[in-house]
Order: sequence, then C-alpha cells, then structure tokens
Amino acid sequence: SAFTPSVTLLLLYLTGTDSPTPRATAAVLFISLGCALSSYGEGHFDMVGVAFRCVGIFTEALRLVLTQRLLKHHKLNVLESQYHLAPIGASCLLLGASVAELPRAVSEGALDLVVSNPLPFAASALLGVAASFMTFLVIK
Repeated sequence: SAFTPSVTLLLLYLTGTDSPTPRATAAVLFISLGCALSSYGEGHFDMVGVAFRCVGIFTEALRLVLTQRLLKHHKLNVLESQYHLAPIGASCLLLGASVAELPRAVSEGALDLVVSNPLPFAASALLGVAASFMTFLVIK
C-alpha cells in the first residue's frame, strides 16, 4: 500500500491528468524508498500474494486517477461522482466477495454474526461511506 502514491503519480503523469511537481515526486519517491528498505529482508514472500497486492496497488491508483479526472476535468461535484462511481465499486466488491468470501461465510455461519450484531456492522458501513466521501473531498 505504501507504493500506491508512486503508482498514482506515474499514472497521473502518463494519462496527462496532472503533472506532479519535482518536489512532490521527490517526496513520494523518498517515502517509497523508505518502505522498500523497511521490507528488505522479508523472507516470507508468496508470489500469489505479491501479485494480488500489485494488482491492488495498480487498481487503487487507477481509481484515484479516474476519480480526479471526473472531479476536475468533467466538473462533477462529490455527490455526482459518488452517484456514478459507488454502484460500480460496490458491484465489483460484491462480485469478488461472493466468489472469494461468501461460500466460506455461509458454511461457517459467519452471517449469523451480522444478524446478531447489526449496530456495529451498520456503523462500519456508515464509516465506510464517510471515508469514501472524504476521499473524494481530498481529491477535489
């Protein structure tokens, strides 16, 4: 996750969405270098996990770049952007979760936990929506 800003800066530049300043580029590269050094020597690499993480970093960076294009270049406000992007994001997450998580959750009875404790799960959902709005406000 620490490399997401580096990939985001690269995608911003490659797509012509924004041209990062040399100072911002140096700061992001410095942070990424620090993260790379801190993980050096970690001997528990699983190539599948690394591949999933790389895909996750790339898709998060792509989402941020596309969001910035919508907010700045197409003059959409935060609510309009959420109106268009939230259903797409929710659909992708639900599809992935239904394949990767749902069968196990059903077989282990994990869904009963949600039914028996609705308030914490509802609060978590509301905080997720708030975090999504905050992300859009920061990009804007």
